[in-house]
Amino acid sequence: MSILLNKVKKLADTFQEIDKKLTSYERLSLAIQMQRNELLAEGLCISNNEAKQQPVALEKIAVEMESSQKTLSYVHDSLNQIARTLEQNQE
Repeated sequence: MSILLNKVKKLADTFQEIDKKLTSYERLSLAIQMQRNELLAEGLCISNNEAKQQPVALEKIAVEMESSQKTLSYVHDSLNQIARTLEQNQE
């Protein structure tokens, strides 16, 4: 069995120990959901470690995009100002 399936089976067995009333379907469903969330967190570089104080991948991308947008806005405004100045000097 693959590592992923082993983890799902262990989680399902843990749920069986915690709550005997859960059906096999419910245990497996919960285990698969937890494993899916873990895989998504790893894939998106989401960190639960607050001690790191570093932005996660998506947050870092957003910060960089905002910074780039501000720079582009500044360049655009500067170019417009130069164009207006040139137009005024031509008149």
